[in-house]
Amino acid sequence: KLADDAISAAIRSDEPELEAVLHYQKGNILHATDSVEASLREMESANEAAKRSGDKVVEAVMLIGYGHQLKKKDVRRGLELMHEGYATYRQIVGADDDDRTGCLQLERLGVGEFDHEHIGNGERLLEKAVAGLERLKLRSDLLTTYNYLAQVYLAGGQFEQCEATLNKALAAYDEKVGPNAWQGNN
Repeated sequence: KLADDAISAAIRSDEPELEAVLHYQKGNILHATDSVEASLREMESANEAAKRSGDKVVEAVMLIGYGHQLKKKDVRRGLELMHEGYATYRQIVGADDDDRTGCLQLERLGVGEFDHEHIGNGERLLEKAVAGLERLKLRSDLLTTYNYLAQVYLAGGQFEQCEATLNKALAAYDEKVGPNAWQGNN
């Protein structure tokens, strides 16, 4: 109800970028509380609103998010959309991986590649995401990215790298920020 009210307000205010983000967040919630299909419907609405916005960065990020959810139903197509969105994002923002959004999108791509059983591609992308987040000193984002990278290392039998990465994840936790579910996962 709160998400629907917020989406309605964004539509009334003629704020398609905000509408896209709200549909996207609602889609993430529906994945956990309803179904993949309900999540995908919201992600499709997010992409439609992003296109109406004319903001190419918003379009690219929403496409990656939609691809991320779609891979739960169609891994190949979801991964294709994620790569398409990331390529568009990089064309707009530049080839650097020194921005938070780009690093987090690399993380998603790495997880997508791993889910599609492309362990080497997943490892390479996640290592690149980690390197960017480390340069940016984004400790709270590193909790999840280190975890995903450790999972890839574990799946590839790289147990020492897995352990070292999980130790980095544990060291990145900042108690002053407060509880974080990824800390427990790590």
